[in-house]
Amino acid sequence: KELPFVLVRIMNYLFSNQFLLFFFSSAIFLKAVVAIVVYQLLPYDIMPSALLGSVGYVDNTLVIVVVLAFALGQAGLQFYVNHE
Repeated sequence: KELPFVLVRIMNYLFSNQFLLFFFSSAIFLKAVVAIVVYQLLPYDIMPSALLGSVGYVDNTLVIVVVLAFALGQAGLQFYVNHE
C-alpha cells in the first residue's frame, strides 16, 4: 500500500538540489569516479571485449552502475545523518 509513496519520497530526496550538490561535492563521488576511470583504463576485464565482442562491454557497464549505486547509497546515508 505505502510502497509507491515511499519510492516517490526517496526519488524526491535523491534528486533534490541540496542532495545533488552534496553528492557531487563529496569525497564519495570523487572516489567513485576514480574507481570507474581506473577500471576502464586497466587492460584486464572480467569479460574481454576482444574475445566476446559487444558482450564484453556488459561488465564495464555493470561496474559503472554498481559503483555509482554504491556511492549514491553511501552519500545518501551521510547526507541523512548530517541533515536530519
